[in-house]
Amino acid sequence: MCKQKRIFFLTLHAILHLVHLVVTKRYKMKQANHQDAMFSLLRFALGIDSEVTTLPAEWETFYEKVRQQSLSGILFDGVNRLAEGQAPPFGLALRWAREAERLSGINALFNAESARLTRLFEAEGHQTFILKGQANARLYPNPLRRHAGDIDIWVSGGRQSVAELLVRAGMLNKDDVGDTEEYEHAYHFHLPPNEHGITVEVHYSYALGGPAPRTYRRLMAYLDEQAAKGVSRVPEGFNVPSLAFALPMQLSHISKHILIDGLSLRQVIDYYMLLKVSSESERQALGSRLHSLGLYHVAAGLMWVLAQVLHIPENLMLTAPDRRRGRWILNHIVDGGNFAQYNEKRQQGWWERIVDSRWQRLQRIWLSPADAKWFVHEELEQWRKTVKLKIEGDK
Repeated sequence: MCKQKRIFFLTLHAILHLVHLVVTKRYKMKQANHQDAMFSLLRFALGIDSEVTTLPAEWETFYEKVRQQSLSGILFDGVNRLAEGQAPPFGLALRWAREAERLSGINALFNAESARLTRLFEAEGHQTFILKGQANARLYPNPLRRHAGDIDIWVSGGRQSVAELLVRAGMLNKDDVGDTEEYEHAYHFHLPPNEHGITVEVHYSYALGGPAPRTYRRLMAYLDEQAAKGVSRVPEGFNVPSLAFALPMQLSHISKHILIDGLSLRQVIDYYMLLKVSSESERQALGSRLHSLGLYHVAAGLMWVLAQVLHIPENLMLTAPDRRRGRWILNHIVDGGNFAQYNEKRQQGWWERIVDSRWQRLQRIWLSPADAKWFVHEELEQWRKTVKLKIEGDK
């Protein structure tokens, strides 16, 4: 009897294991299909490919994946051009069209607000230009289809001068800006949403402080040098910096997102657009400085991602692609969605999320070896603060 039970349970275990393997394989095949379809439709929508090579097996699930990556507006232009028999079901196509039109309206509001802020700050004697966002959207085949997050505007004068400007304009209260010495590592002011729900970050520095101070100082000096080359006023009514500035600034921004929280596929597309309109001399100038600016390894990984997703030609690359780092970056983009918002680990408890986020950061040291020493220092300091806050909160 005992022998029969043992055989029964071993057989049951084998069957369950087989079922698990089959389900897992089907899930992975479905995920691979969605990924291939997303990349194929993306290239088609952006005019890189003349036809779609892979279509999603399940349009509803695919649409949710697209929304998680904040690509519904961009991809709709591709969906709208699909041949008969390739298009999604009518009901989904209608919802998708409404979403695309909504994004177009939002982008129009973002452009208008960017122009208004530009006029307002210039009237007060400050130079300005738009970082990322709306400046990047202009480079897309359909600028109004890019998913808008917030407005990042750089304003000259330094922290104290910009703080006084925002208080004088009634955008912030005096108590909200704090003491300059307390915020020596900060780089922007976050304004409350306006009547349209648009949030604005007013930058008085170009980039978030890096872990390695010496590397960060070199980066800021290089950005200062490129920013001095001037800005351009665009038809939308705001200023944009030169590509010689945008390429290193946005690469440093991408680097920080990769190392700290997560990257968005939208940022990858943004960088493709910058490279596409850049000159060979601009790419070579930055490529020769990647090591000294602490951006080489992230840039090499990003070039691999761009080659896989958007089939970027070698002549547009800043450096040779790094497959190992690139695969790690791409896997985290696909798994986590827009800025890792859909990573399942974010649904864990407080301590689990803290431990996992710190562990994830330590795991990313190899993406930027030059910053390893400072990463470890920052992590030890972060753990000290986290434990202190938790203990004080439990009292």
